Amino acid sequence: MEFNYLLEKHALSLDGGLCSIDFARMPSVLAQLAQELLQTEATGDRVRAERWFAKYNQMPETLAESLATTKDLPVDIAPIFSFKDDVR
Repeated sequence: MEFNYLLEKHALSLDGGLCSIDFARMPSVLAQLAQELLQTEATGDRVRAERWFAKYNQMPETLAESLATTKDLPVDIAPIFSFKDDVR
């Protein structure tokens, strides 16, 4: 949802499967995003939260297509955690 917000505010753009960042715009847009989310949480405004979800809860088709092209990329990371499995 944050991704969609950043797209809407032109801090990010998608073109032909490539994502671009507008570094000049990003700090103010992130501040707006934080303000929106934190005010919604602080006030407990359910209607505002539901509007947020309704507006931003769909993955853009261009992003889904772009991510699908990476499904066969190998992942060479095997994390080793410092806590025992039974702690989870």
